Amino acid sequence: MRRSRRKRYTYYVIGQLMQIALSLYDVTVDISVVDERQEEDGCHVTFRLDFVNKGAESGWAESRCAVATRRLPVVTGLTFFTVN
Repeated sequence: MRRSRRKRYTYYVIGQLMQIALSLYDVTVDISVVDERQEEDGCHVTFRLDFVNKGAESGWAESRCAVATRRLPVVTGLTFFTVN
């Protein structure tokens, strides 16, 4: 559920969620609005997200982690404790 006082914020959030799923997880997600209510303190929105949960598949998370780790530089204790 998302709460905001801004009008049309629902569609901004949908776009952000879709892009995050694609960029970080290489997953397309279908998002629909389940409930939307205007109240005194703002707009309350409940979303439904439908996607293929690749994270539940064996080995998928490990392979994604391995790819991300290859991009990181090697850091040792000397990086933080160099005495001049």
